[in-house]
Amino acid sequence: MKLDHISASSIALVETCPAAWKACYVDKRKRPSSPMAEVGTAVHELAAAYLSRCSWDIVERMPEWGKIPMSEHDSVKDYLHSLEPAHGRVLGVEYKFHLSLAPDAPPVLGYIDCLSVTEDGSLLITDHKTNRTYDNIDTWRDKVQTQVYALAAYHIDDLKVYPRVRVRVGYVNLGKVVEWEHDPAHNDAIIERIQRAWEMMSSTKHRMVLNDDCRWCVIKDECSIYKDNIVNFSESLVKFFPGDIVERWNHLKTVSKLVSSLLDEVEAQLVTRLGESDVTHQGTRYYLETGSRRSVEFRSLWEALCKAHDELDPTLLPRVLDVAEDLFTVKVGGIDKLLKADPGLDALIKPLVASRPNDKPSIKVKKT
Repeated sequence: MKLDHISASSIALVETCPAAWKACYVDKRKRPSSPMAEVGTAVHELAAAYLSRCSWDIVERMPEWGKIPMSEHDSVKDYLHSLEPAHGRVLGVEYKFHLSLAPDAPPVLGYIDCLSVTEDGSLLITDHKTNRTYDNIDTWRDKVQTQVYALAAYHIDDLKVYPRVRVRVGYVNLGKVVEWEHDPAHNDAIIERIQRAWEMMSSTKHRMVLNDDCRWCVIKDECSIYKDNIVNFSESLVKFFPGDIVERWNHLKTVSKLVSSLLDEVEAQLVTRLGESDVTHQGTRYYLETGSRRSVEFRSLWEALCKAHDELDPTLLPRVLDVAEDLFTVKVGGIDKLLKADPGLDALIKPLVASRPNDKPSIKVKKT
């Protein structure tokens, strides 16, 4: 098998389902497009134009602007206007790179939405996302796309001169940003991950794996795993209740509740198992997250802080909540911006958090 290059998206797909990867990248079966994908492409074109110093009047007259739903015009406009002050000196838009990591493997090809230098001299890698769902910083750090982009900064001569590398994921429609500093100590593990993916691609066997994206897959109609787990189950429901749609709906709700209850039981068993030791399964590590990452209700925590320390500025609360993951919950360790702006708060928050009971441990999944 000969490939000119591999990409972050192809690596992610082969990790998820090798059979789906083969269908898309070897057999060249095209995945169906969707209106959401077309909007995402349009947003990237608009952002590229705006970051290339096109005036807003020109951007608004581009054909791509007409592909943005009217209901999202304001959010897209606000996001594009937020790019300029955030990025400082722009080095490249749709920055193309090649990474040659092994003599027997094709290079990794990628396009970074925006590459810039911030005021403190850091290299900033920005990726625009039109997703409607939010992933936190821990999830993004583990995604192969952001890992490959950060790795490129340490292998490209023009980019090695920058002392720090930051990665920024901007949610166009949600008005949120996830940003972190990349730790170069992880680079060797990222290279190993790419090499393992290439070994999976080079294999003569590409197994089918049930996953969250099966419903969009090009091979789902001939996939035995999908048929056994989804199609046959769905058909059995239709055959069992062939007539009344109301009765079928009520039955499906009941089945859903029972499956949810079963999932809770299995999850409790897995938590017990992970309490003894981590588990590695098919290249993925499963472990529990507790301690400094415990969730706390921030409003009640803030009220306790204000009672204990009269000097705290009550107007700070909106800024606290803006940094938080949502209006009511924040993860300790995920409020770096707040603590950097107000270092005194660190000493106030930590004792209160430590005195609170442990939250239910959460199961975390990470590619190894």
